Amino acid sequence: MAAPTYDFWLLDLDGTLVDVEPTYVHDVMGEVGDRLGVEITDRQAEVLWHGYGGQRDRVIDGLSVDAATFWATFHEVEDPTKRSESTFLFEDAGVVPDLDRPTGLVTHCQQYLTDPVLRHHDIADWFEAPRTSARPGTPDSTASTFSATTPTSAALRCGATGGYGRSTNWAELSKDLGRPNARSTLMAR
Repeated sequence: MAAPTYDFWLLDLDGTLVDVEPTYVHDVMGEVGDRLGVEITDRQAEVLWHGYGGQRDRVIDGLSVDAATFWATFHEVEDPTKRSESTFLFEDAGVVPDLDRPTGLVTHCQQYLTDPVLRHHDIADWFEAPRTSARPGTPDSTASTFSATTPTSAALRCGATGGYGRSTNWAELSKDLGRPNARSTLMAR
């Protein structure tokens, strides 16, 4: 069976190529809790950070804190440089420079958080088109020419210009390149 041919690769950043150390998540959320006068457990911190199953609002409601106040405090606490220094590059992400087609990056993170991570790990040159899902009117929205609500919709939108979007995983990607992996990603053909 011949390996599939793709016009371009479109990859998500967080949880696919990089991730943040759990201690950073707990420290940031702990500081947010301290400033708001509430205790945030490690489990609540992880739910707030990762948004498991859309549970963020429930956790914030349980803290008896206004969501706008919570997120404003979170953004005061989080530091892009510290966050980038607390991220790690998955070892198997090293296949990305070997991809034989244009490679784009899609992430839910705003540009002011994404750029330091790309610089810290020296991976910005892996991508022809890094983009965030910045919403119009946010501080970084002018830096982004492509906006999407989710990486999947971004893959489908980009795929519509040169093929169709397809979900796959690192195992398929690495099989094409002859390297073992097991992390999910997005690509279009």
